[in-house]
Amino acid sequence: MPTETLSTLKTIWKSEKYTSHAIATHPRINALSRQKILKALVNMSHSEQGKVLLKKLTLRGLKWL
Repeated sequence: MPTETLSTLKTIWKSEKYTSHAIATHPRINALSRQKILKALVNMSHSEQGKVLLKKLTLRGLKWL
C-alpha cells in the first residue's frame, strides 16, 4: 500500500497475534514422521528451492511454536 494511503488510515482496533498458517498432522502419523515433516517445512527458508516455493505462497518462512 502506498505510504500516502497508509498515512491517512487510523487504527480503530487490533486483534491479538495469531498463527496465520497453522499446520496439523493426523493422529495416525507417528512422532518421528511428524518431526521430520515439520522440520522440513520450518527449514524451507534455508534453501533457494524452499525460498522459491515459499514465495509462491507469499510466505517468507514458517516458524516452530
